[in-house]
Order: sequence, then C-alpha cells, then structure tokens
Amino acid sequence: MIGNEMRFQPFELLTLATLIILLAAPAVLVKNSLRYRSFRPKTRSAIRQFYIATCIGIGMVWIYSTDVGNHWVDNYILRAAPLHYFFQTSSYFTSIPPHDYLIVFQHIPRTAGDSARTHLFNACDWDFTPLWRHEPDAPPVPIEWNETFVMNAKLIKGYFSLNDLDRLEQIRKIKVFTILRHPLERVISFYDYLGFSDVSSYFNISSEAYKDIPYAKAIHTASYTYNGLTYQLGDQMHFLSRNSTPEQALARAKANLERMEFVGFYENLAHDFWKLKTSVFKDVSVPFVFPWAYWLGTVVGYPRMRVLKYQHQMDSQMLKQLDNITNLDMEIYNWARKRFHQDYNLYPTFTDFLKDHILPICIILIISIFLMSVMIWLAVRGVHNYKSRRRAQTKTT
Repeated sequence: MIGNEMRFQPFELLTLATLIILLAAPAVLVKNSLRYRSFRPKTRSAIRQFYIATCIGIGMVWIYSTDVGNHWVDNYILRAAPLHYFFQTSSYFTSIPPHDYLIVFQHIPRTAGDSARTHLFNACDWDFTPLWRHEPDAPPVPIEWNETFVMNAKLIKGYFSLNDLDRLEQIRKIKVFTILRHPLERVISFYDYLGFSDVSSYFNISSEAYKDIPYAKAIHTASYTYNGLTYQLGDQMHFLSRNSTPEQALARAKANLERMEFVGFYENLAHDFWKLKTSVFKDVSVPFVFPWAYWLGTVVGYPRMRVLKYQHQMDSQMLKQLDNITNLDMEIYNWARKRFHQDYNLYPTFTDFLKDHILPICIILIISIFLMSVMIWLAVRGVHNYKSRRRAQTKTT
C-alpha cells in the first residue's frame, strides 16, 4: 500500500462486515438462550473464553488476508518506535572478530538490508547508504578507497557498485554478500519511501515533475531505479558513471553473483536470514534476542513478503512504463532465482496467498485458538484465585 493511508478494498469491507455479523450473532443468540443459562457458571465462563479466543484467531486470519491488515501489522507493530529504538541498541552488544578478509555487504536499496544489519551485524566499520534527502553524495559515485581503513576494517556495508568492489579487491581479499528483491516491487517501494508527484511522473525524469527541482534529484531517481540492480551488480550504479552496454552489465552482474559468499532473497528472508547468520556471520557475537526477533518478524511478515502488493496497485499502462526501466533487473532476478534454487511462489494479492495456504492457516488457527483459550482460562483463573484470597483475608481481619 503506497503511503501511510489505509484504504479498504470493497472485498475487504464485505469480508469484515461478514465476520462481524458471523461472530456477533452467535454471541447474542447463545447468551440469551435458555440452554446457555442452564449451564453451570464454570461452563458459561469456558464458553465465553473459547468464543473470545475464536474471535481473536479469526481476526488474525483476516489481518493476514487483506492489504489493510498487513499494512497495519507492518507500520504499527513491526515498525513501532519502541521496538525500533530497542533493536538499535544491538550496536552496543555486537562484536565481529577480525579475519584475513573483509566482509562486504553490497546493499541493494529497498531489500531490508538496514534491518538485517540492525539485528545481526550492527557493528559496521562503514555504512555507505546515501539518499539525497540525507546526504549530498547521493546517488553513490565511484569510491576512492583509503588503504589504511580497508586493511583495518572488519565489515563494511553500502550501496557499493561492482567497479568499487573491483578496486577494493586490489587492496584486500573480500567476501561479499547481498540480498535481492523483485525489481518492480523494489522500485515502487523506493517511490513509496522517497517519491514525489504521481508515480508515472516520478519514474520519468523528463517529466514536468523534475522541471523546478535540482537536476541531481533526477539523476538520483534514475540511478536507483533505471535498471539500478543490474548496473550496481555489473558496472556502476550512478546514472552518469555507467560505462557498460546492457549486455556487458548483465554478464558482469551474473559473474558477480556467482562469486559471492551468499545471495539472499527478500521474499524468502524467513529462510535466508538464518542461513546468512550461520554462514557469513557464524562467529559474530550478538545476543540471541536480536536475530531471533528479526527471524520472527519475517515469519509474521511472511504474507507481506510473498505478495506483490505494490504491483497490484498499478494499472497496466504504469506497469508497462516500469517494465521498460527494469527489464534488465527482471532478467537478473529471474536468472538468480533459478541459479540459487529459489522456488517460492509470489502472489498478486493477499487473498490469493490465503487461498493457496488455506490448510496450514487453518491448522495455525486451530492451534492459536487452543493456546489463546488456555491463556485466557489461566488469566481468569488467576484473577478468580486472587479475589478469593482477598475475600478470605478480609474475613480473617
């Protein structure tokens, strides 16, 4: 969902209204039935607890199966300020041992790389991720490496291009890893994060939207979105510093990925994040709570990562425009998925995701209802025992 405004689709409104009716009607009917009134108080309490747990469980399924629900989870739970500030403290507890090689994270923009750093390797010697609203060096220009810094560093992260890494490798042995993401989702996500004007104008640097603003912003947009993945992996990301033909950039990008220590995929981070931890960062010292929390977030956000939520909001004309500026990126992405055996499915909507996962979701729903019923029962029992003790103490005094 582009922007922070939550918009209900007609199907979502209909589903929500139906759920409210289906959940509210039995509550009213049962509560007023003679049969219910004939039950013992403990039985009526158990029925109420099970009903509450069922409502919560069904509500969770609705959240997972709608754009609005996933948007709410993403913005108000996974990105909540208290959690964000807590996880940033990982930098005080993370330690990376020295190696005879330099670990390099070639960060592709909008692939959850900053979150991965925070939870796993938040002890970078250099984090070079400039964006124009923050730093004047954006988009990244070719880097002149400081040999002393390179020899003493343990880990660097940033929007480095292949040419930067080639020069870096002349100074010291490097081990590189990266994370890829579906190109169309990535560039529309970039617009959602930094964009202005309408989508069509933003991705056309010759449009009127760029007429009265610094030319650097147009170069910024083109560098990150005009086949930015291919040229970052196979040449130079900066739009004005690209020297390779499309064919050359594609070939070099594939060769770059082939020699990497690890290649992960945003859509499969629930699996790839832990694989990254146990391979590239197997000897990094970090409290277990930080990588575990990230992995748990990828599990909770599993539908969000497998659904092409941004494309679903674009019309055919807009998608055609985006295809023209990401055609090389799509070729690289599809090649990489086959090369690194990424066989997951992607879905156009959350409803399609729900239909394809109906059995595991039902199993999770049943288990969730049972566990929530137990927790509610324990909570009610605890409150009841507390009140009983208080009444007993009052009587003795």
